[in-house]
Amino acid sequence: MRLDPAAFIRANLQLGPVAGIKGVQLYQAHPGSGLSRVGRDEPPYWAYAWGGGLMLSQFLRVHPHLVAGRNVLDLGAGSGLVGIVAAQAGANVQAAEVDPFGQAAIRLNAEANEAAVTLSDVDTDGAVPTNMDIVLAGDVFYLPEVAARMLPFLRRCADAGMGVLIGDPQRRDLPREHLTVLAQGLVRDMGGVERRAGVYAFETLCLTPLWFEGKNTELRGMLQPGASPQCHPRARRGSILRLEDGPSLRRGDIAFGTGFDACRYPAYITAPTCQGTNSLSP
Repeated sequence: MRLDPAAFIRANLQLGPVAGIKGVQLYQAHPGSGLSRVGRDEPPYWAYAWGGGLMLSQFLRVHPHLVAGRNVLDLGAGSGLVGIVAAQAGANVQAAEVDPFGQAAIRLNAEANEAAVTLSDVDTDGAVPTNMDIVLAGDVFYLPEVAARMLPFLRRCADAGMGVLIGDPQRRDLPREHLTVLAQGLVRDMGGVERRAGVYAFETLCLTPLWFEGKNTELRGMLQPGASPQCHPRARRGSILRLEDGPSLRRGDIAFGTGFDACRYPAYITAPTCQGTNSLSP
């Protein structure tokens, strides 16, 4: 007999809080859930809060300005946790999930949290979406064949100017050589195992902002008297900016450099004193 995904989730999963993420509840599996009746070969990722999604959700709670007011895609959304947290931060969220049970879980979990999350079809082998500002990808490198599709797709999203944030508990197939660590911490992964997880971006730029105002761009710098403006040759739309001290921002603040082309913001100056693994010299 064919199962109705929404009815199965309501009847067999428990709606409860998510460890480490206040203000969010999800339908989650328990020992009596009978997930084997679903009859799928892949893990029922929609029934659990996975470590990468937890870490990415915690990161968004600390940096809600990254997604507030933006068009955000939760890629491989699973339970919808990351998209729900982004929506709570003020993002316009679409969730991409191919599994019918995952789609049902996203709808139910979004409803339970009164979060506006819309399901969207995304082909990772095809063209990137044209209406997204940010892509959030939690736990998308869990198998080699999945990683082989996800990495080029996320790279194309970044090249098209979208900010890309990846959450992962340092699984084997995470392409660390392509990524910059933005945050790390301990989370409870599927099965209750505590693991070290991280939030990653393709690259960061370390710049010195002195003042910011909004005008068709997310960030616009004003130079100190006597400062010499220069374009950072590796800065481009969609880059992650790790900021030095400024009047309106603190050292280590993170923001997306959206709205910019490669060399069109001379109001930024490079920060030769910027140190750390997340710094990129010009």
